[in-house]
Amino acid sequence: MARYRKIDPRIWNDENFLEMEPLHKLIWFTLLTHPLMTPMGAGVLTPAILDEVIGNAREWCWRCQDYCKIHHAETILGWFEERSMILSSNLTGSGLIVVKNYLRYNCPENPNQLAGWIECVEELPRSPLWKILRDHIAEEMDGPAWLFDGLLNPLADNKMHGLKALYW
Repeated sequence: MARYRKIDPRIWNDENFLEMEPLHKLIWFTLLTHPLMTPMGAGVLTPAILDEVIGNAREWCWRCQDYCKIHHAETILGWFEERSMILSSNLTGSGLIVVKNYLRYNCPENPNQLAGWIECVEELPRSPLWKILRDHIAEEMDGPAWLFDGLLNPLADNKMHGLKALYW
């Protein structure tokens, strides 16, 4: 089954996006569309997976054709974190990455659509990032109550397993 993702064309006017180098943009589009990312914009993507996307191997940099750290995924993810674009637990080793404003543009349209998301969300690791995401979404967008009750609040409380049964 195809997973549909929205990318708003206003991205081309976004301040952060305009500052990005081409490799940053490629990684950003990867975070928005990679099959390992869930429909809520969260997934387990290690820097090694992202380096493979941009053509790097270990410390070898495709762009420099030499050993370099500047153009590696870990550095680029750090750039995204500094600008508060993502939440990441790559430093702790779980590889969880959450695109903070993803739900603003890809919010489920109804509770039935959310139900389809829950199974893949149950597979994500427990993390304190979920509470940060829930609080961010509550501040940034006026999301429906069922989104918070069915997904964001249980994630924030690290009640991932059995989420589908709780939802129904």
